[in-house]
Amino acid sequence: MTSVVILTQIRSIEKQRLVKRMGIVSECLMEYVDNAIQIRLVLIEL
Repeated sequence: MTSVVILTQIRSIEKQRLVKRMGIVSECLMEYVDNAIQIRLVLIEL
């Protein structure tokens, strides 16, 4: 299954709504996503 991260549509949900794990993400890809989220939320400067 291929997933897509759309950083213009960030939402928060309650942890209880996370029923089951859908898959895994490599550490490298997770670092990329974390960095992109921080940029999108203006938590770090470019």
